[in-house]
Amino acid sequence: MKLTRLCLGAAASLTACLLLGGSPSEAHDPPASKWRVSCFAYRDVNRNGLYDMADRPYAGLEVALIRPDGSRTRSFSNISGFANFEMGFGNFDKMQIYEAGEHTFEAYPPTGFETTSDARAQTIEFVQHDRAGGGMVAKSNCVPMGLAPKLFVAGTVSQKDLGADIVAELVPAAGKPVALKLDDKGIFFQHAGPGNYTARFADKSSGKILERPLELSEHPVVLSVISSLDQPQAKQGPAKTVTFDDLTVSDTLYEIPSGYGGLFWWQWIATHHKFYNGYGYINGTSSGEFIAYNSSGQPGFMWTENGETFDFVGANINVAWPEGQEERVHIKAWRGDQLVHHDTLFLRTTGSLYFAAGYRGITKLEFTRPNSERIVIDDFSFRK
Repeated sequence: MKLTRLCLGAAASLTACLLLGGSPSEAHDPPASKWRVSCFAYRDVNRNGLYDMADRPYAGLEVALIRPDGSRTRSFSNISGFANFEMGFGNFDKMQIYEAGEHTFEAYPPTGFETTSDARAQTIEFVQHDRAGGGMVAKSNCVPMGLAPKLFVAGTVSQKDLGADIVAELVPAAGKPVALKLDDKGIFFQHAGPGNYTARFADKSSGKILERPLELSEHPVVLSVISSLDQPQAKQGPAKTVTFDDLTVSDTLYEIPSGYGGLFWWQWIATHHKFYNGYGYINGTSSGEFIAYNSSGQPGFMWTENGETFDFVGANINVAWPEGQEERVHIKAWRGDQLVHHDTLFLRTTGSLYFAAGYRGITKLEFTRPNSERIVIDDFSFRK
């Protein structure tokens, strides 16, 4: 039977037209010579080892591929969380997966992170299939790879203000206190599991005791410098958390206007976390899909009108790009013309820290980096 080719309208420009009288398979293009397989990486927010509604894609996870012959290659998860590997049977020069057999995919969490599921290393068998994309099919999918930061509490005790004879401990809501060891600069660092705690500091020479309540959940916590400087009473009532998700629904940039959340803002931009295709923006997002960063890397300020004071409770803080990560983020606060707080944070694009500021009665706040790089903040919490 003679075959008749029928191409109608706009379809005439397509490579595949309807073949009348032919088999259904003849109406389609041949399979692609290459294909992609992916492993999905996610930030396991609730640390339950399962990818569920609480979790978020993780950008920048290194995933190694070990071929049947023992050779290796690697890929990094993109801003949507996918580590992609190109597949094409027999194409040894250009493809990452080019032969049938068992292939192992292994996740390498960045420093300070750990896997939360059994999917860190998994083996998948690929078999040749002439009609499949890339000429192969996988017998199973790559199980999502979950990871979470190792939780800790860290900070610095100002021995100049508190004296030299200090006892510090981390007190869980239920359980025995753990001693916080101070080095010669007053720095402490203590791993701990999720939960509510109180960091307690006692100055034996003066009898003064300072207590800082904190919660460990999604992020490690860094406390502002502990000192005996007199501070005003804390503002009463619940803290207000600014998420930056209610400024714009577009994926563009939005200059944060004065008055947003009840504060004045200068040199802060709100944007969708995927706008710049940067790992730090993705991994620094803790609520919704929008974050804020200091415009053009300039110092970012928040302040109040007519000298009204506010308490800076804390925020999730990250840096946007890997360049210049050795530069610390500086956070300063003023009460009128007096500088009353100055903290520094060492941050990376791999994930946020929660900075438990506890600044009371301030009138102006500044975030800056000496190298004029971008600082990412989310869930900025304060009281007025």
